[in-house]
Amino acid sequence: MTIVGIFGLVLGLLAARNIYEYWTPVRIRVFALSYLLHVVSAVLSWRLALSAPADASLYYYDPFGNFANGFGLNTQFVIYVVQSIKSLLGGSFLDYYFLFQAVGLWGVAMLMRIFDEVYRELGVEQPIWTYALLLIPSLHFWSSAIGKDAPFFFAAALALWSAMNVRRRFIGFGAGALLMLMIRPHIAILALAALSVTVIADRKTRVWVRIGLAGLALGGVSYAVGSVLGTFNIDLTSADVISDRLAAREQLLGTEEAGRTAVGGSFLVRLFAFLFRPLFYDAEGVLGWAASLENLIILAMLGLMTLHVRQLLAVARAVPFIRYALAFAFALTALLAFEYYNIGLGLRQKWAMLMPNLLVVFVTLQAVRAGRARAQLAGVPPPRRPAALGHAPTRGLS
Repeated sequence: MTIVGIFGLVLGLLAARNIYEYWTPVRIRVFALSYLLHVVSAVLSWRLALSAPADASLYYYDPFGNFANGFGLNTQFVIYVVQSIKSLLGGSFLDYYFLFQAVGLWGVAMLMRIFDEVYRELGVEQPIWTYALLLIPSLHFWSSAIGKDAPFFFAAALALWSAMNVRRRFIGFGAGALLMLMIRPHIAILALAALSVTVIADRKTRVWVRIGLAGLALGGVSYAVGSVLGTFNIDLTSADVISDRLAAREQLLGTEEAGRTAVGGSFLVRLFAFLFRPLFYDAEGVLGWAASLENLIILAMLGLMTLHVRQLLAVARAVPFIRYALAFAFALTALLAFEYYNIGLGLRQKWAMLMPNLLVVFVTLQAVRAGRARAQLAGVPPPRRPAALGHAPTRGLS
């Protein structure tokens, strides 16, 4: 192990900074387990990459010499960063897994901080199941490898935390959006469009501002859709296309058959497959069944949100960052399901991009419902709007 790997392991420990103001025995244990899960996931991903095609090999070994093309966005950005560090400090294949897993772990710690702030602002005791959500294996596995997923996962979580009080945390949101732009430009534009929709829905926003932001949102969505359509053009000189081809062959959690299962059919078929496959009937091996259990959790979460959709919409109307998370999640789901064709690739995209938004929306909804239930038990009329949310004090990264 070189200084790169050691730095990655230390950087992961420093993610505890995100929750140091809320340290309790439970939170310390959850963070320690998250750290352990992330490191183990990085080693597992490394072992799989040694025996199967993986994007990580493209970034670390740069077999096509893309580093010579200089700085660029998307896949070229990750290649440039990895090769730049490698040219200065060296480091083994495993060292860079440790480095990237630390970035993903910061995203997990950021989600923990968001959950803490939501429950603190509502004055409701945080239940243990919210911490259990942070220990879902796929949340760690898909954000622990060399590539775009770990930094994007962190950027998405940072943007969500910043959206809780974007006027005070605009630097954090800008940093998250910039990182998303470097990694997946069309998704970053989608995030900015979601923020525009969030501001448009605020009654305090002036009409001329709404019109301008509506145009920005429409343009952003159009750009994102056009970018996805453009990925169907094959260009063998493009690092992005090479990466996509490798991702299409990537194994699902180490099981060859599941990872190479192609998905066709209508948009609704691809949507279901993107959100819930594998789901037991198409799972192979222990890891396939584990992924099915995780998808069952997602199914239960979406089912509960659908069951309480009126409350969810009320929370979205009252809380700006939930409007942002919902708008971003909805647009992401539609876009990713449209381009979805492979279970392994779909799992990566879902856990690295969609799940931060979905988890925050679900946990916030349950926190609001718990607060109203407590008020009713105490004989106090529940608040019409969870006004406390979205006004978190500025701390840490802001």
